[in-house]
Amino acid sequence: MWIREVEKELNTVYGGAKAKQVSAVLMPAFIGDFKKMLSQSEDNTEVTEEYRTEDRLVYIKLTGKKIRIKGSEKHMLTGVSVNGQSIPIEVYINGQSMEELP
Repeated sequence: MWIREVEKELNTVYGGAKAKQVSAVLMPAFIGDFKKMLSQSEDNTEVTEEYRTEDRLVYIKLTGKKIRIKGSEKHMLTGVSVNGQSIPIEVYINGQSMEELP
């Protein structure tokens, strides 16, 4: 899953304990904010937002879109990168790489 790959990148920058702290505190905040942005977007419109850690050592770029499946709104992640390095998303829906946000 993509979140584990992000955590590996954080570990490269910060080392074990600090990486876990950054992941536990910031990732839920980044994902929550991104989901709000997707909720406010038009269906099937790609949205991209970049997030930075307070010390500016790491930037995470999330790309996604809101889709509707059987009338239900879904927030889908279609791209993620950490410090410019693309992280693969290994789930495919309708031939496109995307994964529902937690």
